[in-house]
Amino acid sequence: MTYTIAVCTYNRSDILERSILAALDQEGAPDYEVLAVDNNSTDKTAAVLENLSSRHARLRIVKETRRGLSHARNRAIKEAEGDFIVYVDDDAVLDPQYLRSLDSLLHDVPNLGAAGGLIRVGCVETPPPWFTPRLEIWCNKLDYGPQRRFLRYPQILYGTNMAFPKKVLVKIGGFHTGLGRSGKGLGDSEDLEIMLRLEKAGLPVVYDPGLSVMHFMTPDRMTREYFLNKAAMHGKCRYAAEKIHGRARPLEGLAAWALSLGRTVVRPGRDGFSEKLIRKSSLNYFLSALKPN
Repeated sequence: MTYTIAVCTYNRSDILERSILAALDQEGAPDYEVLAVDNNSTDKTAAVLENLSSRHARLRIVKETRRGLSHARNRAIKEAEGDFIVYVDDDAVLDPQYLRSLDSLLHDVPNLGAAGGLIRVGCVETPPPWFTPRLEIWCNKLDYGPQRRFLRYPQILYGTNMAFPKKVLVKIGGFHTGLGRSGKGLGDSEDLEIMLRLEKAGLPVVYDPGLSVMHFMTPDRMTREYFLNKAAMHGKCRYAAEKIHGRARPLEGLAAWALSLGRTVVRPGRDGFSEKLIRKSSLNYFLSALKPN
């Protein structure tokens, strides 16, 4: 089994090197390459990548001019030389044992649809006082426990840390380009949608805590406005992804909004901002069902 670690990036030249170097520094790993997909960045990303590639033969660079994370991930499918593609965000750092853990998993479960694991949250700078552990879920924190387990929806893997056999991605058609982040936008749920496709195809999705990454939050995203916008967009995108597969349940969104409001009334001031994000996301999920197609 050979591997491609795909780092899709857009305008993250200030922190990109850390992600690339972690991908390059896999301890005792099987045969692998690191593929950086520059999604038409306008900052110094190209220079950072050229400098890194001049020092690391294992690194390849491609440019995808169609803006959008799903386009970049699909370009990685076309370019990857590995049998298995590991996707990691440009602001996330792979554990040095990641590929060894993945190789072990594939010996135990050879016919995977997808695999992924633990996502911890870190901050580039000291976070503001209002940032509590309850908010880490909005930073892609993922922890299904200390044991390997098979997942079924609504449990999913997050795009920050997920891996697929290349042949599976080719067969199911890659990532939905109508979903996911584009430029500075906060779109998401392309990972959710592809998990639903894998489930329909009867392909197992496995969580393994040994497949660990650290996801770093940059100072520009540590604002209340960012979190509110992210929550609103998540509600809209989640509805869109579930609707594609007939899984949308708008009344459940309304119920989640009402339950959060009730918790806030009963416990005023406690976890107030966290509850506000839940209501923002749930209400936008519900309202998306009322809009004409």
